[in-house]
Amino acid sequence: MPTFYNNGSTAAPIFGYGTQNTYPFGFQYPAFVGQPLDAKGGIPGAQIGVSGNDVNLSAPTTMNWSLALERQLNSNMTATIGYTGTHSSNLIVVGGNTGDTSYTVDLNLIPGDLIQHPVFGSNGVWTGSGSQTRLNTSFGSMGYEYNDARQNYYAFIAGVKGRFGRHGFLTASYTRSSSKDDSANYPEGYVATGGTNYDINQWYSPSTWDVPNRFSLGWSYDIPGVSGKGGFVSRLTNGFTLAGTTILQSGTPFFISNSNPLALVDTTGVTVTASNYAAELAAGNITFAPNSGNYSADGDNFNIPDVVSYKQKHDRKSYQYTGVVDSGVVSHSQFAQPAFKAAGTEGNEKLGQFRNPGYADTDFTVKKATAIAEHVSVELRLDMFNLFNRVNLNGVNTNYGDTSANFGTTNSNLPPRNMQLGARITF
Repeated sequence: MPTFYNNGSTAAPIFGYGTQNTYPFGFQYPAFVGQPLDAKGGIPGAQIGVSGNDVNLSAPTTMNWSLALERQLNSNMTATIGYTGTHSSNLIVVGGNTGDTSYTVDLNLIPGDLIQHPVFGSNGVWTGSGSQTRLNTSFGSMGYEYNDARQNYYAFIAGVKGRFGRHGFLTASYTRSSSKDDSANYPEGYVATGGTNYDINQWYSPSTWDVPNRFSLGWSYDIPGVSGKGGFVSRLTNGFTLAGTTILQSGTPFFISNSNPLALVDTTGVTVTASNYAAELAAGNITFAPNSGNYSADGDNFNIPDVVSYKQKHDRKSYQYTGVVDSGVVSHSQFAQPAFKAAGTEGNEKLGQFRNPGYADTDFTVKKATAIAEHVSVELRLDMFNLFNRVNLNGVNTNYGDTSANFGTTNSNLPPRNMQLGARITF
């Protein structure tokens, strides 16, 4: 939908009657005049974000393998142990699909950009931050898609399945697995190479969906009814089925980051202006303010801190929000700002070393099928989700720049128990 302004910046709208019955119906189109591009290919005065992909983009490669041994325990039950794995390489960067090994990488960033381009107030005094000029100053973000990512998954699986009694069936399995990739929503990748090239492999770590331990149980049981007591009694007591599923799994990984903007101070307390900024920076008198983020000083506001300790609490009470600062599974004292560098820096944290709360859920179904006539039957069904009404907590607040009691805790959870009643007539 075009936008028209009356200040002369756009072409005036043209209104008229159509003169033809076929496209384009004789309407006169407004004459939109193009704007010349600057020397760097951008529109003067506008940093428009763009995206593109490698002209030599190629298909990723994936290898899958599995091995399983099955043993019959008795006439009704079998046991299985197996090993499975996946290795993917040459995956697409900037694929844009959440949960896949794909990315949104901004290549138009410069570590230290805001430090090298300080901002001064109307009074001439330094504001403690800077302006984002970017590598190509004529554009905003530049998302680039290319081949480079990798992913590995390995799993040991043990399970049993079969019938129990004359009317029951169950299947149960335990999975011990590990999934790693460099697909996390990671900090920008220039800092480790000094800004010379983009390195995503430095963030190879546990996948955001990695669940090391998972137990699954599914079962059903047909309750035998009374037979030989007449049609009414048989229809009333037969056709009952009980079924359920249970899932128990460990938590997904997370890492601590800082989404605060860059905030710098002069440690000597002098008033910094354009005339002495360079000298103060060269003398080492400028450093991060206590509330600063964006350690890479590129304007992206997403960096990791240094880690003092990787210890973590795992009890459910520590995951829950209490209103007390640093009462969560991790505390601010376990992290620190990295040492200031004029060219920008990044913390030493290894991604995915902390774990969100685990998950446990049991669903239960009661079903009654009744034959009304030769070709007519009715099924009544009651489904109960989260049968035991367990509070499954969501992921914790991971923003190191948040100094409130929210950090390291969560105050939200997945849905509580709910029930669904249904009926179906088949004829």
